[in-house]
Amino acid sequence: MLNNDATDVSLRFFDLIQFGFYVHLAGFFADSSMAIRVYAKNKVFRLFAIILVSFYTAFWLAWLIWAHVIRFRFIGRVCSGAFLEDKEA
Repeated sequence: MLNNDATDVSLRFFDLIQFGFYVHLAGFFADSSMAIRVYAKNKVFRLFAIILVSFYTAFWLAWLIWAHVIRFRFIGRVCSGAFLEDKEA
């Protein structure tokens, strides 16, 4: 059982990876719509493609910042083993 003061770092990393998966999945559709945009004559679709890519870029940037914050905070460095001594047993 977790202490109320404890931080479940594995859950945070899981949430981070899951959010990144969905962001990149949306990015696939956004990039595909930009490729289709070249041949599309409909102005509404062309505008939709630009807006979709803009949102994808913003969410990707937020995901990247979130990943770095989680990794380089104290608890992330502890879990990655950054404070272990380099001496071999």
